[in-house]
Amino acid sequence: MTSIIFRGLENNNFSIIKFYISRANRIIPPLMAMCCVLLILGWFYLTPVDYRILGKHIAGSSGFISNIFYFKESGYFDAGSHEKWLLHTWSLSVEWQFYIIYPVVLVVLKKVFSFNSIKKILVIITGCGFVFNLYISYQNPTYAYFLLPARGWEMMLGGLAYLYPIQLNENNKKYCQWLGGLLIIAAYSTMGEQDMWPGYLALMPVEGAFLIIIANRHHSFFDHPILQRLGTWSYSIYLWHWPLVVIGYYLSIPYFEFVGLPISILLGYLSYRYIENRKVSTKSVSIPRQIITSIPLWLIIVVGGVAAVVFKHHGFAVDRFPTSVNNIVKDIKPTPNRDNCHIYSYQDPTKACEYYGHNIDWAVLGDSHAISISYALANRLKATDQGLKHFSFAGCIPSYGQKNNFSLCSRWYNEAADYILQNKKIQNVVLINRYSAGLYGENEGIYPQLAHKKNARVCGDINRI
Repeated sequence: MTSIIFRGLENNNFSIIKFYISRANRIIPPLMAMCCVLLILGWFYLTPVDYRILGKHIAGSSGFISNIFYFKESGYFDAGSHEKWLLHTWSLSVEWQFYIIYPVVLVVLKKVFSFNSIKKILVIITGCGFVFNLYISYQNPTYAYFLLPARGWEMMLGGLAYLYPIQLNENNKKYCQWLGGLLIIAAYSTMGEQDMWPGYLALMPVEGAFLIIIANRHHSFFDHPILQRLGTWSYSIYLWHWPLVVIGYYLSIPYFEFVGLPISILLGYLSYRYIENRKVSTKSVSIPRQIITSIPLWLIIVVGGVAAVVFKHHGFAVDRFPTSVNNIVKDIKPTPNRDNCHIYSYQDPTKACEYYGHNIDWAVLGDSHAISISYALANRLKATDQGLKHFSFAGCIPSYGQKNNFSLCSRWYNEAADYILQNKKIQNVVLINRYSAGLYGENEGIYPQLAHKKNARVCGDINRI
């Protein structure tokens, strides 16, 4: 992308609008096709609540702001993540936001600085972006994961590979390429959801990709026809892989990855062959006419509009289900204060919500499963003028006694438990967690097969509590 922009700027023929249209013609049609399939299948198989959420997420993905939606909703590894059909589109939204801003910045810089100065400025911006990523990953990991300011440096580093090419002999190219590949493999095989991400750990896969790019080595393992094909289809494969993961989760299919992986490759190939790789006619030289007649633009308007209607009409419960089901759905309401009192990243436990009464002598401590019981218990205690403090952190396993730097979850759990222990008014404490997920993972369908596979750290934490 950087090479396209810089070559256009050097030749004085770069058009931001044409650049946007070119990217949209490749990226938007496969995305909208996948969204259409989900809307159709959702009509027949999803509950009104789930279908409404799907409509919201499709609308967000259509406008390339889904990363903002997910940032506000939860962390990537929360229990509800496997129920969000378009969770993976957060990265596509970040990419598009970068596409929109980056060329504008370069065009503005060109009016003031020379190309050499622009290159140096981009190095500085990339470095500052990485430093900001380090800071915000510790302060607010959910922000760091989902939002562009903490992610832009990763894409800008790829641009620096073009701006500062390194001349290497064949042997050095080979070592550089293999080192890059090993860094990517190491990142994949050594990191888990307990690690702070992206933070400094993001350097491993990003630097690995950077080294492979600057090696620019041909006739190697990475040139194998199978890998080349997978790379060619990778965008479409990426679009389809997560909805298949959600299907496997919904149906509790054990070892679904062995089925889902080949299916995602097949759907990715078909998407690339018949949608992504289609030829786009650009007969009109008029930019306004190209915009008005742009197929991607109309796809966004139609598909995003339909998804917005689904969201507004609460998943069309009345039209799709019998009256008995509609009455149940009508009575479903979210737990009050959920968004205000339940946290998804570290916050000071002393600011936990209090429910009712002047005598706050109860506390509930746990993960997201503590939300509803906190409010229900508080309602019962209200009759006797008793109150309750609500402590809940999404996906946070019991970790009392772990060092604070083990994770932000562990830090919060330690501080919350210590606050409760030191508060003399609190005489009754309810502990509620999804212990099964901590012990065995989230694949409930295969629990019997894991009966003797214990997680010693989690068990130890529970015993201490």
